[in-house]
Amino acid sequence: MFTQEFYDKATELIKQHGLDYKLKFDRAKKRLGLCCYREQVIQISEPYVLVNTWEAMQDTVLHEIAHAINYMKYGIEVVNGKWQHHSDAWKRIAKSIGCTSEVCADPKGLVSPGGNYYILPCHCVEKNYKIRSTTRRYTCLKCGYKGYFISIEEFKAKLLESIQ
Repeated sequence: MFTQEFYDKATELIKQHGLDYKLKFDRAKKRLGLCCYREQVIQISEPYVLVNTWEAMQDTVLHEIAHAINYMKYGIEVVNGKWQHHSDAWKRIAKSIGCTSEVCADPKGLVSPGGNYYILPCHCVEKNYKIRSTTRRYTCLKCGYKGYFISIEEFKAKLLESIQ
């Protein structure tokens, strides 16, 4: 989805709920959204926006709107010395505005933006190693295999070739 199209829909949704919050995009890949109460900003992961539809990301916007509304009504909720981000009050608000009120997004409906991770296709290990650097070779400590890192996309393509 185009960022501007998403921005327009999300800001309209924020206004519909009576919030004076700004929408900003960030480069996060480990979370979809964030509500910054003091700055009155809702941050959404641009990498996720670029590879997903509005329908897949709309719940994230509603999730963050629910945080903003909850903060306006109740402030910061603390129970036993811990900040309660997803309290029962938040869940009620989330459901009332059409959010699923799930703490984490449903991975079935989302496309992951991937990343700059590179993977070693070594057959002796159960898990493939992930690393951010491609500047060095890798030697597997278990079998002694020497190889270079390749992108996840290249790895997936090679995997599909080997299956066919």
